[in-house]
Amino acid sequence: MPAPLRENTPTLTLQHTEESTTAPQITLTPSETKLFDLLVGATEYVRRTYPEAAPITLRVAGGWVRDKLLGLDSSDIDIAIDTMTGEPFAKALKAYMLELPQSSSGAQSDMVMSSIATIQVNPEKSKHLETATAKVMGLMIDFVHLRTEKYGTDSRNPVVDFGTPLEDALRRDITINALFYNLHTRQIEDFTNEGLPDLRIGLIRTPLPPLQTFIDDPLRVLRVIRFATRFQYSIHPDIVSAVARPEIRESFVRKITRERIGVEVDKMMRHERAVEAMEWIREFGFWGEVFGVTGVVVPPKVKLFEDEEGSVRLERLDGEMGVLASRIARSIIKDDSGTLFPQADLLPTNSEARRALYLSCAALPLHGLKYRNKDKLYPLARFIILDGLKFSSKDADTATYLSYAIDHTRDMVHDLKSRGWQCDRKE
Repeated sequence: MPAPLRENTPTLTLQHTEESTTAPQITLTPSETKLFDLLVGATEYVRRTYPEAAPITLRVAGGWVRDKLLGLDSSDIDIAIDTMTGEPFAKALKAYMLELPQSSSGAQSDMVMSSIATIQVNPEKSKHLETATAKVMGLMIDFVHLRTEKYGTDSRNPVVDFGTPLEDALRRDITINALFYNLHTRQIEDFTNEGLPDLRIGLIRTPLPPLQTFIDDPLRVLRVIRFATRFQYSIHPDIVSAVARPEIRESFVRKITRERIGVEVDKMMRHERAVEAMEWIREFGFWGEVFGVTGVVVPPKVKLFEDEEGSVRLERLDGEMGVLASRIARSIIKDDSGTLFPQADLLPTNSEARRALYLSCAALPLHGLKYRNKDKLYPLARFIILDGLKFSSKDADTATYLSYAIDHTRDMVHDLKSRGWQCDRKE
């Protein structure tokens, strides 16, 4: 079993004053306090305007709650509404704000709301619910209703309906993303009873049994990896066992679009812990599904292999070369002494450059393989980046050029392996 990512690493401290029996509190900024007061006022406006309508309870859901509890800045504010869909409530909020008195001194000058944009349902981009979004008092807000999702056996598109807070929490990917902040009581709500404890101990766990969570939406396998590496949290053993099940991999290939995979990989590669993410992808056994041709639609005009060797190499593709190369790249980047790479001014210093470097490392196991498009040969890595991850031509060209330019990295990998370096995560 992989070693916990939190081992021998700095930990994030949850903001609470006593032991776990004490409910944690969130400290709001003045802007957040003013915004939340405004939103609660809008619910009273709806009650007065439509007395026959059911009362409204507003909650902030997901990432904002998690980040605030960890003492991190967050502008990712998703407002979950229990008895109304997002767009009607956003319109009611706008009407309410128009009725507010404007002070001649300009005290109310920040009480501004932009036009409302409605993001329609788009299953191909993982948008299963219509969402209203607007900038309110300078902050971007998404308005959605609490929901429940029911997936068919072979469908990646759930049937969505109004749900309870518990149902909404249980449908989420991991417990630390299933927390709510009630705007009326100003209290944290942990309907799974596991989100707050998991934040305290640094654990990635699914609200439902992981097999069900991953079968419903297999992309959550990659989200588990991304959040575990981002926060340096351990992954629950039940998750490690579940991802080894063949039906999870089959569901991943059948249900998940390449665009959604590319979005998760993009976020991983930009992060300073991209190497750990690549290690987990390999240890979960998903390297071929993410960085190979498994599940990629091959256009009729494309021929992937010119010989049997290419097919054999892809069948055995497990990412060992890519992981070891990424470790070397990380060592060079972190080498302050300049011993490994004297030209320190040429090293990547931002997320875009780091992303290109690690993407080239991921492409290294494909080095030397070609595919034919009409009458021209191209590096197979280019096809994977373009069609497998749905990245740009610039990304594909940069990564393949870098992989050719670092042939010596491959030689270093072979040398390290001959001296006993192992690709498995360190215990």
